Amino acid sequence: MTIGIDELTKYEVEEEQEELATWHITEPTYYPEQLSDRYYDEAGDKDDLYESPLSDGLEPWEVEEAHKLEKIGTRGLMLVTGAAGSGKGLWGNTLGWKIRRYFRNRRVLLDYKPRKVFDMFAPPDNKYFLFNSQFMSEQLANMAKASGIEITDENSDKVLKGKKLKKVAESTSDLAEQWTNRNQVMLLGGVMLLDEFKRYFHNRRPHNPYGVLLGHVINIWRHLDLLMVGMTQLRREIDAISCLPHVTHHVKCSWNGLYDVAECRIFRVRYVGTKGVIEITGKPMKVVLDGKKPRPQLGGYRYYDLYPSKNLHNLTPTTGGMRI
Repeated sequence: MTIGIDELTKYEVEEEQEELATWHITEPTYYPEQLSDRYYDEAGDKDDLYESPLSDGLEPWEVEEAHKLEKIGTRGLMLVTGAAGSGKGLWGNTLGWKIRRYFRNRRVLLDYKPRKVFDMFAPPDNKYFLFNSQFMSEQLANMAKASGIEITDENSDKVLKGKKLKKVAESTSDLAEQWTNRNQVMLLGGVMLLDEFKRYFHNRRPHNPYGVLLGHVINIWRHLDLLMVGMTQLRREIDAISCLPHVTHHVKCSWNGLYDVAECRIFRVRYVGTKGVIEITGKPMKVVLDGKKPRPQLGGYRYYDLYPSKNLHNLTPTTGGMRI
């Protein structure tokens, strides 16, 4: 028997309609009281995945500035590059301090010790947390000892070769994933400022245990509502497999010697908002950062007093771009 193309199409449509008809259910097959609460998670509003409630007691101008920061982006992986003395530290520390001040439930994790001013006006239960290489090394070492396995160190790819290196690297990755899953509460809502970013994600050290650990954190930054800020001089030195594909913002810093200010251009590789992750192209957002001006919310201290720096410029206010 031969069926023409028109008849075959008609037959397929009828068959599909019959199949759909069998799925037409007029009566519910279950009732809400039959569902046990312990099997489901109804916490949070699904329509407000990335809403950022503001802190209480902010001045009107601070609320306006908080909205500016939301436009820049307060979640994701932000890569900050520029020459020595270009304002990378000024940008990162100012951004982290402001996000913690302006938004609820945001905390700061640093891989270096800031100045006392950084925590001077912070709530007693929301001081910064030291998240440096020593802390990460101790955490992984303790887990490795408990598990009885061997993990990599910073120079393992120079010492180990072949299958031995692969086996140890896999063990390190497994422990790093376990640690990340166990410590999500500590990382939740965090702003992680990493001044030694190249040390963690150098493209010639793919088995660095710190990079392996932070790589697992990067993979779930959306779940953690986290902003990781990595500061380094050259973008090309950062690992192109475990790090760069996850970058959401690229901030290029340069120093304006005429006005002695940091000029920061933010390229949004992907925009992270209430609708999820959206790729965006367009002109960068320019921010001019004044470091010398006394700030009322810092009790008269300057942004430069937030952190130790070896490049003490004579900072003065200027105009142009978005000022924060």
